[in-house]
Amino acid sequence: MEWLLNEVGLDQRWRLIHATHLTESETQRLARSGAVAGLCPITEANPADGIFPASAYLGDGGAMAIGTDSNVLIDPAQELRTLEYGQRLTRRARNVLASPERASTGATLFARALVAAPRRSASR
Repeated sequence: MEWLLNEVGLDQRWRLIHATHLTESETQRLARSGAVAGLCPITEANPADGIFPASAYLGDGGAMAIGTDSNVLIDPAQELRTLEYGQRLTRRARNVLASPERASTGATLFARALVAAPRRSASR
């Protein structure tokens, strides 16, 4: 991640999948770059690869999307639930990824994932 941040010039055109292992500095820089972190929490959980620092990343204004390449379960709602539960376990707090604008943590996460979704052009 450090190399990408230093050498490539990440911006809103980038989607970084499985960007789980980040230092605090990389998390901040990635969030501020405009690139989208493509998160696959179920996939990361199955082999115990780690937990994305979503609380810090989103707190720094980072954009996220969800996806999967899991052979265990393919379920967008469960991906978001697993993302929140991972944050709860690491932070020992509830509703870590909630926002003041929405009462529902699930609605907050769904809205954040939609913001970073690729837009399709009407013209071809």
